[in-house]
Amino acid sequence: MGELERLLNERTDLPLNIAIISPYLWTRDRGGVNRHIETLYKELIRRGHTVKIFGRFPRNFSSAVLDLEDMVDTGGWSIPMRNGGSVTKVVLYSRRWGGIIKYLANNFDVVNAQAPEALGLPSRAIRELDRSKVAIITTVHASGKIGLKARGYSIYFDIKKYKGQIAGNVHQIIPVSRPAAELFERLLPVTGLTESIVPNPVDTELFSPEGKRLVFPNEKTTILFVGRHGKNEKRKGFRYLAHAFKQVVSDKSYLDTVHLLIGGVGRVDKKSLRGIPADCYTILGAIAPDELPQYYRSVSMVVAPSQSNESFGYVPAEAMSSGTPVIMSNIDGYVNVATGNASLTCQEANKNGYFTPFENTGLLQCNGAILFEARNAVQLATGIKWVADHPEFRHQLSATRRKTIVDNFSVNAVVDRLEKIYYNALMQLPDESNIGKRLLQD
Repeated sequence: MGELERLLNERTDLPLNIAIISPYLWTRDRGGVNRHIETLYKELIRRGHTVKIFGRFPRNFSSAVLDLEDMVDTGGWSIPMRNGGSVTKVVLYSRRWGGIIKYLANNFDVVNAQAPEALGLPSRAIRELDRSKVAIITTVHASGKIGLKARGYSIYFDIKKYKGQIAGNVHQIIPVSRPAAELFERLLPVTGLTESIVPNPVDTELFSPEGKRLVFPNEKTTILFVGRHGKNEKRKGFRYLAHAFKQVVSDKSYLDTVHLLIGGVGRVDKKSLRGIPADCYTILGAIAPDELPQYYRSVSMVVAPSQSNESFGYVPAEAMSSGTPVIMSNIDGYVNVATGNASLTCQEANKNGYFTPFENTGLLQCNGAILFEARNAVQLATGIKWVADHPEFRHQLSATRRKTIVDNFSVNAVVDRLEKIYYNALMQLPDESNIGKRLLQD
């Protein structure tokens, strides 16, 4: 055992200097990767670590979580890129990046590069950093069919071209779920990623049944959708929700009793709302992060109708943590949330009896969540009607929903596992590494 390894074994609560890198533009409406980073940051800071977030922060960006001094703007310009029915803004090349990588190499113990599958600084940092100086960790998020494109250029060209360098230079690859692990075992020359899954963290104290609630007019049954929507945003499945809601309000017994709240970034495709009376829905736009918990705990139900390509379901997880009924599509990524097991596939969950038939509706139930067949608007409409007809269901399994998330995805449990990975990676470094010099000098 080397001197550094001995010291790290003795000081398992040692405060670390941690850099976390995002490839995506930071906006008011956080995507899954940036939401993951923000939640990690909050907990790592609480535990006494020094954490800097490297990403593209627009001038008007603000955060109730990130400290301004800990946000390092990497520069660069972003471009919308399409993948699996969704559009994401990836930050491309900046002349600052060479200097930033030198800064990372000399000032941090751990560099956690998020989403290296995207073009940008995370994959470049992995390739160029000296693994004898810093612990290089990468968290992989993408799942499903690959092929992000913009102007004919594939976003996965980067990781395919450099897959040997990426796989050979990192100390640990962390998939957030089974779908992400399976994708990266195909993309990179690695195996066994399923054993190293660490799921996305959920701030279960923030997303809680307790706290301020919103009051909606007319005491209607409120259905909340949160996610990207619009003509180019097919992945989140809003059009199937619109079709389902149209079926619900076409029944006169529901016309005056239900109301759809549409939250998230994007211009709603008005064609999808044709046939729905204007007083039956409200377009909220992007919901501020500090307002989102109030919506979750106040509405009658949350609907998550994504059709595919979800590595983890933040919206259903946050809603379940709030104790609110969730109707979600039965897809990989969402099944991980409903079962509380990030290592499962849909097929395995079905085979091993995780689901039970739900009230003779043709739907499935797991830990208080309702699951319907993806892209099946008829099943989704059935679920919405059932929850609307049974308001007591909101409270009956509230504790079960919350317990599923708290026990398996709470930020405290996730960061416990992440810290162990950080310390284990640091033990692989030589005494001449950044942390070795710091500890041995002390």
